[in-house]
Amino acid sequence: GRVGCRCLEPRMVQLSSPRSPMGDFSLDYWRRTVIEKPSLLGRAPDILRADPELVIEAARRDTGALKFASPVLFEDRAFVLRAIELGGSEALGYAPDTLRGDANFVIEAVQTSGQAIRYASADLLGDYRVMKKVMAVNADLLRYSSPTLLADRAFMFEAVRYRGLTLQFASESLRDEDELVAAAVQQNGRTFRHASPRLRCDTHFARRALALDPASLPSASDDLRADSGFMLQALRSIGPSALEHAAASLLADRVFAVESVRLHGGCLAFLHESFRADAEVVAIAATAPVGPGWRVLEIAAEALRGDGECLLAVMGQSVVALSLASAALLEDRGFMLQAVQRDWQALRFAGDALRADREVVMAAAVGNPAALEYAAEELKGSLLHDVISRQLELEGRARGEAEAEAGTAEGAAEEASLPPELSPWQHAAAGGSGALRLLYGGAARQQAA
Repeated sequence: GRVGCRCLEPRMVQLSSPRSPMGDFSLDYWRRTVIEKPSLLGRAPDILRADPELVIEAARRDTGALKFASPVLFEDRAFVLRAIELGGSEALGYAPDTLRGDANFVIEAVQTSGQAIRYASADLLGDYRVMKKVMAVNADLLRYSSPTLLADRAFMFEAVRYRGLTLQFASESLRDEDELVAAAVQQNGRTFRHASPRLRCDTHFARRALALDPASLPSASDDLRADSGFMLQALRSIGPSALEHAAASLLADRVFAVESVRLHGGCLAFLHESFRADAEVVAIAATAPVGPGWRVLEIAAEALRGDGECLLAVMGQSVVALSLASAALLEDRGFMLQAVQRDWQALRFAGDALRADREVVMAAAVGNPAALEYAAEELKGSLLHDVISRQLELEGRARGEAEAEAGTAEGAAEEASLPPELSPWQHAAAGGSGALRLLYGGAARQQAA
């Protein structure tokens, strides 16, 4: 062991004779019996109950055997420490008052087994210096401190700054003191559950605790966790997971639901399930500046995947939202016309029939001729000329309006410089937009040839 054990040197109680009247055979029998069943040490001859070797061997098998050992053994510091080392922290309890009141010895015993502190003298359990050293070994051992020490403000301040959860051992009056509790919460937010009911119900202090450590939230009173303002602050500090601790009544409140998803779209997963079928709430969640974005549709009610207004709103966040739309909605001509007008890439999610619909494809291609990539094969060639013509018309109109505002005729002069007999294809290749020249310049040159 770590401790030198002088007790292992033969040290027996002084009997009337160095030999037992029972004889060596009887002693050997008892030694074997005690080793096999340590609880029988109490029936063994006194000479064996004072045998340190036998007692230690019995305690190694069952520390309960220590209570049958001769009191003289517990006067030996090394024996007591060795017994404690084997797991018998109660060995200190059998020691004389001189050892139980010896600060250095008790601290050494506690370093061997923390539970030994339970058997220290009352004076030591109230000693600031001793219990501070005990706290350094294991802060949880402060539970054995004297009531006077646990009501000592300076001592408990030092304790909670070292380990916040020691607040649970403080006196009732100290657990109601703002600054002491704040110091404990700052070290460990979970400590807030040991604060007085008054502080856990106090809005101002609970907000302070939340700012010190968000882990204090679950310990706030039920009333505070049902308060919209308090929980929105928690949401800003922690994120959507804060709602795990919100009152059920608050999670079913629509005003709170809207405010929470506006802060973070991920809150939808924690709100009452009815809001997953609320198109407005889902749309706000999908377009929130922070959150999963269009993926909120994955947890939204199935019915909303066929809701055109909801999908159009969510599309504003990403056109990929249409990947979660119902098949029926993607075959709806009115819906897809609106969708492709908002984002030409919506065409790639349209049903086969609509990708062969001239008007739908044209509406998408006007936004960007690249939409033709998603059109049915039979439309790609026939629509190319119309798309370029329409694109040039729109660009010309926009350019004319800009020039009119600027009071310049530069645009008209540029148009006049083009030969009047050129077709729209040739205009695209010669003077159209950069995108059109890149996409269709080759086709335009081929048509001109």
